[in-house]
Parts: sequence; C-alpha cells; structure tokens
Amino acid sequence: MTLSEDGSLALSVHNDLLTIINTKNLIDRKVASPFQQKGSYMGAVISKDNKIAWLSGGNNGDIIVFDLNNLEIIKRISINGLYNKVLYKESFTGDIRLSKDGKTLFILDQFNFRMVTLNLETCTLTGSIPTGRFPFGIDISPDEKYAYVANTGIYDYPLAPGLDKDNLEKVGLDFPPYGIPSGEAEKGININGQKIPGLPWDGTKKRDPLIIKESPPS
Repeated sequence: MTLSEDGSLALSVHNDLLTIINTKNLIDRKVASPFQQKGSYMGAVISKDNKIAWLSGGNNGDIIVFDLNNLEIIKRISINGLYNKVLYKESFTGDIRLSKDGKTLFILDQFNFRMVTLNLETCTLTGSIPTGRFPFGIDISPDEKYAYVANTGIYDYPLAPGLDKDNLEKVGLDFPPYGIPSGEAEKGININGQKIPGLPWDGTKKRDPLIIKESPPS
C-alpha cells in the first residue's frame, strides 16, 4: 500500500486488482488488474497531483504508469537494456520511491542486485548502482543524498572459474570451499589447483549507505 503526499488517497496492490481509497470519506474503488498477466509486485507510488500512480511490474522488469482518473495504463517503461556498457536482462522491479520534486523514481531491481534511477520526464534511466543480494526494501534520506536498501541476502556468490550449466558435475565442488567469516571467504582459496573466488565482502565490516548521486551514463 502507498499513501499520497497529501494523505487523501491510498492505493493498495493485490494479486488481481487495485484498491483506490479516498481516506477522507473512506470510499474505495476496486480496479481490475492493470498488470495484464505480465507480473506485479509491491512497489507503488502516487504523483504529487494524485493523477498518476507508478507500479512495479515485477518479473516483467518494468514500471507501469497508471492513470488514476481514467483507470487505465498510460505506458510501461522497461529497466532492462544497456546501461554504462552493461547489458541488464530479466530485471525484477521491486520496491520503489519517488523524489520530492516528483521527477525521479528510485527502483530496486531484485534479480540484478541493483538500484536504478528513472527520469520520469524523459522515461530514461539515469543511474544503476549495485546493492546487496536480492534488495527488498528501499527508503530515501530527507535530503535525498542517500538511499537505504534492505537486502534479503548477504553475498553475491561468484561462479567457480570454468563453471557453466553443462559441466557442473565435473567442475563444481561438492562441499563448501570455506567457512564464514574467514580469510578464505574474503580473499578466496585454491582447491585442487582451482582458484575459488572470495565473497565481495565478509559480512563483518560496516558498509556505508549507498550514495545515489551518479555521473551520467557514458
């Protein structure tokens, strides 16, 4: 559920419908699902003028722009594609937040372990920033300098060198390569002549909040 900035409107996302509630007289309108069987998730925000809602498209990897007056989809904006020379596929749009000026949407991509920023005036991505494993919830600091992301996992586990779906039995390990926390988990370890990478961080070090200001894409 999300609440409009003036508190007059509440919007809740269900599996197969939306509920739009006028909080002053508690009158609600139920709207058939705008997701068109293309995925949905918990992310939802309302524009400052209460005319537009942005909804997460879940495993479809997009943001749905929904007209709250006419109760129809205006457009869908995908966060898949090339950004800073990296091709992102199979994005899963999760929790979202709207900037104070209503021009930027902060979006969690759960499957690619990142937060992206979307310019709502141009409908283009302006940032793509790594998070922890499976980012689930997001909030923005009052000065909008920081994003705080809650992750449902800790590590972005690397693949063992030479491992792919066709040689798992031959190349894959049948036991954990290291304990956590440990020096091996941080720096990696050699097993049977094979270098097993360490984890991106060892889980014991304090991490700074993610700075959300980023240079334009190259």
